[in-house]
Amino acid sequence: MKPLLKAQGCALVLSDKPEEVAGWHYIKAVVKLTDVETGEGIDAAASAREPESKKGMDTSQVTGTASSYARKYALSGLFALDDTKDADTQDNRSSQPAPAKSSANPAAKTGESKPIYRCADCGKPFVEVCDQQGNVWSPQRQYAAAAKASADGKARCKACRGKQGVADGWN
Repeated sequence: MKPLLKAQGCALVLSDKPEEVAGWHYIKAVVKLTDVETGEGIDAAASAREPESKKGMDTSQVTGTASSYARKYALSGLFALDDTKDADTQDNRSSQPAPAKSSANPAAKTGESKPIYRCADCGKPFVEVCDQQGNVWSPQRQYAAAAKASADGKARCKACRGKQGVADGWN
C-alpha cells in the first residue's frame, strides 16, 4: 500500500481503542485515508469483541486477534473489499438470501458476491457496527433503517444525516 499511497499523495492511519459495551470488551479499529495536500479524508470503523478466553492464547494474543479482525473489517469498509474465501462466510453463505438483482437494489456491486451499501450523499460504505446496547448492525440493516428514517427514502450515513439536521436515535 505504501507505494500506492505515496503515488496518490495520501496517508493511511489505523488506530485501535478498547471499548466496553454491556460488560463485553471490544476493540474498535478506525482507519483514516487522508489526502496530504488538502487534508481532506474519509474514515471507516469496525469493532470486534474479545472472547473471554481462547484456548492456547494468552490475554495479549486474544486482544491482538480482536484488533486484527476489527482492522481487517475497517479496511474492508473503507476500500469496499470483499474476500469471499474468508472463513466468516463459509458456514453461513448458503443460509443467507442473495440480494435482489434488480435496478431497485441500492447496493453498488463490486464484482464480488457481497453488495456494498453506500450513503446516498457522500458514497461512504456502511460498515458493521455495534451499538451501545450490544446490538450488531450489519451494513444492510443500517442502510434499511437509514432509508426508512429518511423523508425522501434515501439512506444516508450518520454524518450526512447530521449535516441535514436530522436527529435520529437509531444509531
